[in-house]
Amino acid sequence: CNYGSKYPASKGNDGIIRNRRRFITHTCKTSNSWWQVDLETTKEIDSVQLWNRGDCCRFRLSNFHIRFLDENGNEVKNIFHAGGLEGDQWTQAFYPGKGIFARYVKVQLTAGEPLSLTEVRVMGWDRA
Repeated sequence: CNYGSKYPASKGNDGIIRNRRRFITHTCKTSNSWWQVDLETTKEIDSVQLWNRGDCCRFRLSNFHIRFLDENGNEVKNIFHAGGLEGDQWTQAFYPGKGIFARYVKVQLTAGEPLSLTEVRVMGWDRA
């Protein structure tokens, strides 16, 4: 599997939200496929918004975890979402709750399918 050159992880937070294949990130079909962003410093997280691909294969973004990790990679919060995104929506926001500080945000499937998505936006602010 060599999706990295055609659908690199960087497309998952490049600010481009388009309903076309060339604007997505895509992993290989592995157990518990994942995508992760490094926020470069620890932030207090307000929300994470995910955009699913809209051209096909919407089922791939289903039954997933949004994991919030500290600077050492330790999990500080985990949101599990059963099923796909709601109804016909191709975007959904998730809220971890107050006081969640993380450096990394990871989207991880629970099955052995490829993970493909269009965009991930993490909203928050610098640690006080």
